[in-house]
Amino acid sequence: MTASHQHPDTLPNALAWADRAACRGLPLDLFFSDAKGTIRQAKRVCRPCPVRPQCLTETLRAEGSNRYGVSGGLDADERAKLAGQNGKGQAAKSSRRAPAPCGTPAAYRRHFRRGEIPCAECSRANAERRARQKPAECGTNAGHRKHVREKTEICAPCRQAHSAAEARLRRTGSTTAPK
Repeated sequence: MTASHQHPDTLPNALAWADRAACRGLPLDLFFSDAKGTIRQAKRVCRPCPVRPQCLTETLRAEGSNRYGVSGGLDADERAKLAGQNGKGQAAKSSRRAPAPCGTPAAYRRHFRRGEIPCAECSRANAERRARQKPAECGTNAGHRKHVREKTEICAPCRQAHSAAEARLRRTGSTTAPK
């Protein structure tokens, strides 16, 4: 059966994600205000939202250069910068490189810098990067950090390596040992 013969309730809905939005049921005037306090409040609602990436993508696709309010966790000026415009509908002049596309470890770090929850593609790319990394060896400062992170007993070689790195940091300003 083709999609044209299906009942309207069974057609795929591109906006089905909106049912899981944190803003669902909240008054719209919270998201469409010029008051700085209201904008901050709207962004606080968006920050932990599980569908924030989809919301932002849909907003950028639909709004064009006519931007207003908070959507996808960003205000109109932030969305204009993200879309490559200066807020007046004109292309922004920027010497910055384009951000790394989702699905890369760099985009995973970008999500965290922006206070966002990383998308599934970025989380997967970062997990693959970590799997390729050489495991921290005992007797190194990285080994000490691994003990601390995993809450295991710190062995004597790792404790000694950490002490040496701390002393080097106080002495030279760097924990890196000279080669």
